[in-house]
Amino acid sequence: MVTPAMPLPQPGPAVRRGTSKAVPVVVSAGLGVGVFFGLVLGIGGGTSAPAGAPPVAAVTIDAGVPDAAPAVAAVVVDAAPPPVVIDAAVPDAGPPPVPVATLTFEVVPAGADIRLTVDGEAVDGTTSQLELPDGKRTVRVVGRASGYRTFDKKITVRGDQVVDVRLVKRRASSGGDDGPGLMDPGLIDL
Repeated sequence: MVTPAMPLPQPGPAVRRGTSKAVPVVVSAGLGVGVFFGLVLGIGGGTSAPAGAPPVAAVTIDAGVPDAAPAVAAVVVDAAPPPVVIDAAVPDAGPPPVPVATLTFEVVPAGADIRLTVDGEAVDGTTSQLELPDGKRTVRVVGRASGYRTFDKKITVRGDQVVDVRLVKRRASSGGDDGPGLMDPGLIDL
């Protein structure tokens, strides 16, 4: 008995096996977008953009390949910078500090027991601190010691300075009182 022959397979359309050419494009785009957002969110410190940064919008890109997932890219949108806000509730820092100068008195003769005053206030020791509200100040320095003429001088203070207080012995005939005739002739009594 003869058996009919089996029909031979007919060649049909070729079936492509393997990876589509669109896959590397889609994977590259996805990887690029992932790195970009990873950097923006990772380095930026969170989901908020840094102050003054332009806003970013997501855009979908169609690769033109059927059955391929669309890629997403970020595009910087040009926008005006955010407005500057001035907080009016900031407390006033107050007036600037007033500069202070130190007067150091050098008394001649050194052993004299002197009582010094600056603008009528007693000086404790050989230094005095003065406020200089206008950057300078004129003061009256008076020094008194037993057996010596009164030292009386006006000086303008602009900063730290040394004041020479030179005491002159009284004349024996003065009777112990510094009269107007016994003052230093170079000084003017105001």
